[in-house]
Amino acid sequence: MQTDNQNSREGSQEPQRRNRDEPGRLQELRFVVQHHLLADSHHWDLMFERGGVLATWRSPCPLSEISAAPVAIEQIGEHRLAYLTYEGPVSGDRGRVQIDERGEYLPLSRTAREWRLRVRGERTRAFFRLQKSSAGPADWLISKEATEDARA
Repeated sequence: MQTDNQNSREGSQEPQRRNRDEPGRLQELRFVVQHHLLADSHHWDLMFERGGVLATWRSPCPLSEISAAPVAIEQIGEHRLAYLTYEGPVSGDRGRVQIDERGEYLPLSRTAREWRLRVRGERTRAFFRLQKSSAGPADWLISKEATEDARA
């Protein structure tokens, strides 16, 4: 049996988690968008639950402001699930973290190079595509594919 890391390295599509109450239905996972307010800059971390950790990308704007035009984001290290609710100081007294939005997402597909998601947050209800960019090893693009209303 392959682990999530093996699937990512090999680029195969990762198995989806099933809802225990409705076996044929995929289970939604949690996400959070944290706003990092630093002394000389600010950014947002987009964090999506996956395999007991939060897969995380640094973004120049919150998820709610992302449109069909691709936005460059940087994949950074995985975070502990405790960050789903964390607000407070940034380590080293460099600034503060505030939760901008939280909710659930449904992974429609996830590979090492592309994620397609349905997001249902406090301010955002839409379908998104994250795709690996050729610019560098941690460089990705995110774009909104449609609002939930447009696909209904």
